[in-house]
Amino acid sequence: MNRSAPLPISSRAFHPGLRRFLTLRHLAMTVALGGLVPLCAMPKAAWAVGEQNARLRGTIVEAGTDVPMQGAVVIIRGDALIGGPKRAVADDEGHFDFPLLPPGKYTITVEYEGLKPTQRRVSLDLGQTQNIKIPLSAELAQAETQTIIEERRRLDADRLSTGKVLTADSQAKLATPRRYQDVVQQLPGVTGSSNPVMAGATQRHNRYLVDGMDITDPVEGTFSANFNFDAIGQMDLLLLAVDAQYNSLGGVINLMTKSGSDKLSVDASFYVNNQALSLGSRSGNQLYEGRLLDQRGPVPPVASYQANVNIGGPIVKQKLWLYFSTEYRYRINSVISGAPLNVQHEPLERHDLYTRLKLTWSPSSRHRVNLSLNADPTWLTNIRNIDGSQTNAYTSEADYFQNQGGAFGILTWDYFASDTLLFGLQTGVQWFGFTTGPQLGDLVSPTHIDNGSTITWNNSDAASVISDGRLRFQFDPTVTWIKRGGIGTHTVKAGAQVQFLRNYASTGTPGNLIYTDDTSQGGGVLSRDPNSTERPLGCVEAAPQPRMGSTATPCFQRALYEPTRAQVRIGWAMGAFIQDTWKPTSWLTLVPGLRVDYGTAQNSLGQTTQNLLGFGPRIGASVDLTRDGKTMVKFAYGRANEVASLRSAGLADVNPLSTTWNYNQASGRFDRFFSSDGGGGGYELAGRCADGTIRSECGNAKLSLRPPHSDFVTASFERELYANVVGSVTYTYRRLEDLWEDIEVNAYRTLDGGNIAGFADPNRGNVRVYRPTGEAFRRYQAMDIAIAGNPSPAWSVFVAYTLSFLDGTLDDQISILRNDMPRDLRLYGYLLDDHRHQVKANASYTFHGLTAGVNLAYITGAPTTRLYTTTAFGYNGRYGWRGTDPGSDPNDIRKWTELRSSDVLDLSVRAQYDTYELIRQHLTLIVDIFNVLDLSSATRTNTTSASTYQPAFEARNSAAYGAVTSRQVPFRVQFGLRYQY
Repeated sequence: MNRSAPLPISSRAFHPGLRRFLTLRHLAMTVALGGLVPLCAMPKAAWAVGEQNARLRGTIVEAGTDVPMQGAVVIIRGDALIGGPKRAVADDEGHFDFPLLPPGKYTITVEYEGLKPTQRRVSLDLGQTQNIKIPLSAELAQAETQTIIEERRRLDADRLSTGKVLTADSQAKLATPRRYQDVVQQLPGVTGSSNPVMAGATQRHNRYLVDGMDITDPVEGTFSANFNFDAIGQMDLLLLAVDAQYNSLGGVINLMTKSGSDKLSVDASFYVNNQALSLGSRSGNQLYEGRLLDQRGPVPPVASYQANVNIGGPIVKQKLWLYFSTEYRYRINSVISGAPLNVQHEPLERHDLYTRLKLTWSPSSRHRVNLSLNADPTWLTNIRNIDGSQTNAYTSEADYFQNQGGAFGILTWDYFASDTLLFGLQTGVQWFGFTTGPQLGDLVSPTHIDNGSTITWNNSDAASVISDGRLRFQFDPTVTWIKRGGIGTHTVKAGAQVQFLRNYASTGTPGNLIYTDDTSQGGGVLSRDPNSTERPLGCVEAAPQPRMGSTATPCFQRALYEPTRAQVRIGWAMGAFIQDTWKPTSWLTLVPGLRVDYGTAQNSLGQTTQNLLGFGPRIGASVDLTRDGKTMVKFAYGRANEVASLRSAGLADVNPLSTTWNYNQASGRFDRFFSSDGGGGGYELAGRCADGTIRSECGNAKLSLRPPHSDFVTASFERELYANVVGSVTYTYRRLEDLWEDIEVNAYRTLDGGNIAGFADPNRGNVRVYRPTGEAFRRYQAMDIAIAGNPSPAWSVFVAYTLSFLDGTLDDQISILRNDMPRDLRLYGYLLDDHRHQVKANASYTFHGLTAGVNLAYITGAPTTRLYTTTAFGYNGRYGWRGTDPGSDPNDIRKWTELRSSDVLDLSVRAQYDTYELIRQHLTLIVDIFNVLDLSSATRTNTTSASTYQPAFEARNSAAYGAVTSRQVPFRVQFGLRYQY
């Protein structure tokens, strides 16, 4: 019988009946404790349980004959393995299995009575199943020194999800931004910025997991926490998460942080990236066509400094380990000086402090517990736009400040009830939030926004006074059962995932008032000289004619806002899954699975904004074509459903009412009603029932079996090209449907779709219905060709090419562009994340402490288009096919030749030298060079707002449309110093 237990436990220590009784008793205790833990730790919920282990299994055979060696003892040792070495006894077919191992490097020793022990060394990655075959020679046991053979990495037949595992060791040899959100860009099929677009899903569709805890923002669907990059052990980055334990419409970023060990470790580093170490030459403004207008201005300041300290070690050897980590970052970043202000804006300043503590405890041989705490307070000043993007359309006093951050605690417990029955628990609680306000602290003065020049000045704009807190509770129990015999081997994993979400939000506007000026009125009398640094003229109600002898006035609209309103929204969800990894033969693996998810959310009035139930079947298979683990074909299909989010509850709520009035030239007053937004009548949750009545239970509160969902198919061919080097070709298809949209139901449109002619109920103004919409979809198809591996211990290589197509109707969920259903056909085409070609490559080589690493990314441009503002009602409307500007040559976004942003090529290198051979200490000198070719292509800003979402350009409805706000960081050198003990 196969055994898996620490060395002190004998494989024949108990009578089978007694062992069965103890197993049942332990399982009963497990269930009882599983119910007590959440009461003690106060957590309650999770959206996606994250894998935190690896698996090692194999076969012991006689060398030359391949006869199974029943009774062979397999012993594994490794620094990541708390509780001492573990052992397993090969069964009658020579099989052994270690199902839950922390990722890391292990030494395997195989002992058989009377024979010389055999040793192997193996490295296990997060989520990986490593299958090995170890032949025992007939040599008699001797006392001579054993030779440890490095086991080559085999293809993983159990892993059907697409993606890549990045380790701390591999990332330490490359020049990177040292943020987990950014290194995801190394994968094929990934675009975007800090919130990446992974294999065609939007930036709101990913799931971020840390030690099993879901830290995804429950409102925005983006990442919500930062921590020390050196505290990350491995990152399992899944483009398509096939396993039923995951539920993500996009990718999964699953992080496993470092733990202590029986050895004291110290890792301290310092990095300097100053403007003086840069070539500069990024001061000029660049039009879309690429023409440089000006290179004479001062270089916009960009710099960063980083200090890190990490300490790990034993509190009680083999029982209790500690790992402490802290990081301080200081960064400044600047927008390129350009239109419409034509002055260098104050740089954005950011201070970050990340602190983390992790305890690993093994109270007995069958229990493993991890407890971690994390905090990440951050302070930002001179933010130019509420979504964090950079633009020259904001004056300095219109900037924002923001204090953000939070804390989370995670508890994971692995219990080996028996050798074939394993229980796991991942539970935790997270709180984070932010406060935002005017940079100068002015809560009284109104904001002015000029339609003519697009400049915002005098104060920060609407909804800029914010206090927001978000809470997540998590509770995820799982059971894994390994069954050998019958028809092959089964590994059945089942679990439940429960979560509770809460959002407190207080939102206000300075002075409860905003003026929309228009200096383009009056035949251009008030127009601002585009080369001037003077601000536009603003509306003064007491003197609406600022220029003597002219009837022209900049007064255009005035929006009145309700005072600050505080609200609480809540939601909860639960899911259940079961999956079997079935190996009927050694060369065939079948992975059927099913998950069911239910979720609901309520706004601050207790009204149900979503009530969703989704079913997600999963099926996959892998075939070892050559029966030697060197050639595999894989296929998988799955569906994921999004049922848990507070985004609908935040939008379909009694938000502060704004009422907009147009200026009347005749009366000299703002007495013409324009529109209203928000308030108690700004949304509609009711629906039409079968009897014709309109009630809430027939609207959003009605149970819907069509939540936002993603169907995906992947097929791949993998081949070992050389020892530890794999080539692969992967096809990916993903279609996202029933995505959330806001649909205007009270406004009348003109026939061309570009204007609002009036309201059915003028007293309510704009009214929106927030629901999953069948016509709202994204479709992604891609072919990835990749070569990756370690041809020798000194070499690491990864090269990938991606050809992809992304079309549909949505650049972002709940955009302002989908509120005219009869004319929505205009919105279909290639999306702003459609980058047709990608090349991603990185490599490193180490020789006697000297390491050279290179990191390359090439991405072709994305479709771009222009919106024209309709002045009568202020709505952004399209007059033709998506991308077609009225009065100009057609730019049909449905064609491959549509207008696109510039291609981006980035090449960065690292050179470092570990002085250990000189001073017997691991002191490493690091030099990073970013943008080695000093290219200056326009790159995307870090905006999440669909209305201004444009790669590196001023807003698409701006008079300065096409002016670059962000370009590649120029040739820049970063120096680092790292000490490891």
